[in-house]
Amino acid sequence: MLHHVPIASLIEQYGYLITFIGTFIEGESVLVFSAIAAHLGYLTLPGVILVATVGATLGDMTFFFIGRKYGAPFLARFPVAKKSTARLNSLIERFPNASIIVFRFIYGLKVSGAVLIGMSHITSRRFIALNVLGSFIWASSITILSYLFAASLNHMIGRIQGVEKILFFVVVVVVVVYYITVLVRKQLADVEIEILTSE
Repeated sequence: MLHHVPIASLIEQYGYLITFIGTFIEGESVLVFSAIAAHLGYLTLPGVILVATVGATLGDMTFFFIGRKYGAPFLARFPVAKKSTARLNSLIERFPNASIIVFRFIYGLKVSGAVLIGMSHITSRRFIALNVLGSFIWASSITILSYLFAASLNHMIGRIQGVEKILFFVVVVVVVVYYITVLVRKQLADVEIEILTSE
């Protein structure tokens, strides 16, 4: 039965699959967990970055083509996107290449952003090429940040072992990375406002 299987074995066996599924859909919290697992030796750092890049790339491509085919009716399912549609469309018009790379860092646009870009004039070929780059930057930055932060905590929790150690890492790193992500996204939103008001 599953409860007889050590959690370490489950992570080693299904960690990459969970990383792929998580990053395909949204993925930041899952990616943080995977980075911690890599630090603890259950997964590898390059492996997590690679799988996360592939998952994010395929997920964004899926939503891009959904946007291209179904457009507004699908986008209506994301209330957060309604507030961001005008500003993202303006950015797409002025900075199409940069928009493809940075939309995943803006709060509420990981999924809806790809849909909006799919509804724009940007060609599929351009999106695919820049989306791979953007996904790699996103996956690498979050994974490496989480990995390094977890490493810096190592000397503080030397006496904690097993599942408790994993849970401690997850809670602390998720909280810290969450607040860093919120701060970064706020800065990006401020930059968007400056760009739009300068028109």
